[in-house]
Amino acid sequence: MYTGRIVDIKKETFDTNQFIIELLGVKQFEFNPGQFVSFQLPIHENPKKALRHYSIASSPFENKLKFIINKVEGGLGTSFLFEKAKIGTEFPILGPVGKFILPEIIDRDLVMISTGTGVAPFRSMLNYIYEKKIPHKKIHLIFGSKKKENLLYHDEFKAMAKKQESLEYHVALSRENFNGFQGYVHSIYRDLYRNRQNAHFYLCGFKQMIMDARSWLQENNYNRNYIHFEIYD
Repeated sequence: MYTGRIVDIKKETFDTNQFIIELLGVKQFEFNPGQFVSFQLPIHENPKKALRHYSIASSPFENKLKFIINKVEGGLGTSFLFEKAKIGTEFPILGPVGKFILPEIIDRDLVMISTGTGVAPFRSMLNYIYEKKIPHKKIHLIFGSKKKENLLYHDEFKAMAKKQESLEYHVALSRENFNGFQGYVHSIYRDLYRNRQNAHFYLCGFKQMIMDARSWLQENNYNRNYIHFEIYD
């Protein structure tokens, strides 16, 4: 168990904040990109019921942890973080945990499909791949949301895709036209990989998106060993 201290809070959208947290007494926090940690917040007498789980958005090379968190209506955890927590607030952090991580050898394309704050682990993975110069194939980052104002790390991903030839960044907005496209993430990855089999699919975000994507991939004979997912309720 570690003690985390909030060192910065940045409003990203009307209901989403980025929290930057340092771990006291820790020079370098070791984790695999894609993993999450648990915040033990002062919201319940039972320590287990006080735990809230958040994917790490920073790479292992950053000396502080970044989290992109959406405020849940009526949620005890996010009510505390958005309404009571401030710079300097401390609480226990457990982890890292999770098997939603990159393969040891990236010998297939990576297709990262996300909705909402589900883009967090992909930011960690991408920065890790490019900072460490990990050998890899083509990468498609597909980010779905309702409107452009809800996009997270948009300028950062655009700049990364411009710099890195292996990365293509796709945006799917369900309620607005974006570069000539309006719709959901499903249309994008289906067009790209309808007749290909050489990819790892990483799905992170809302449950319905993940269920729909998994169903289509399995119906199109993608091996379940290459379908990885993390559900955000």
